[in-house]
Amino acid sequence: MIDRARLNERQLSLLKRVAEGDDLSGDESLGDRASAYALSNRGLIKTSKRGGVFTAAITGPGRARIASEQAAAEAQQPRRSVGSGAPSASKRRAPDATVEIANARAAQAKELMAKLSVQSTFRVVQPTEDELATWRKVVDFAKRNGFVPEGKRLEKNITSRKDLAIMLLDGAHPNTKPATPSAGMPTVRVPETLRACHPVVAKLRDDERRLLMPKLQRRRCLLILQAVAAEAQRRGHRVKDEPVATDRRACTTATASALVTAPSEWRSTGMGSRCVSLR
Repeated sequence: MIDRARLNERQLSLLKRVAEGDDLSGDESLGDRASAYALSNRGLIKTSKRGGVFTAAITGPGRARIASEQAAAEAQQPRRSVGSGAPSASKRRAPDATVEIANARAAQAKELMAKLSVQSTFRVVQPTEDELATWRKVVDFAKRNGFVPEGKRLEKNITSRKDLAIMLLDGAHPNTKPATPSAGMPTVRVPETLRACHPVVAKLRDDERRLLMPKLQRRRCLLILQAVAAEAQRRGHRVKDEPVATDRRACTTATASALVTAPSEWRSTGMGSRCVSLR
């Protein structure tokens, strides 16, 4: 059952951040995890640790709670009578303080993007909690208001020296939900079990020195490899095992290597075969 008690200011602020697209996966959000779990227990957000990465996403009840909290806040504000000449909601100006904050955020976002256009990483040396909060708001403002160039993404994390690193990287964020494949794009179904799997996958499955990762992630990786191997064979390719270095360090890092002999259309690149290695 969802708790209907009013949220405190920190929880409401965090709920709005998640609703705006912040998945709380960055190191700077570590201090918000307790509040995130409290919101999750109320059914307002959904949290996950898939792949060892903490993420949060807004739920339908969460969006409804934001709306109800805003309505409650508006109800507490004094109302003017209809004949007092109060402006309509469509013509009402934003408070001056809100406009000033937005203008300041826009200026900071422009300055940040100008620095990142010269150097892909911008560092803030050991920021205070207030500075960290300000930079988080600047990054979020830049994301939401079109300051990030198309095909790029902004990421931020805390380094081992407690510095804040803000980076402009290529491509979409790894946690971004992939677009639905087009109708004409072929898909490969991942099996649910490893029974009767390809000999290369079976050999990898039985070698405990390779694919060193948690049990669930290892099984998922093997299932994907089986799907790739089966599809490669179906298309007429040859899948075979490739030897890896036998020294102790290599056995912990070189986890899988399969050589797929490619047909003639791949040879135009100058390669008669394509090697796929997973680490």
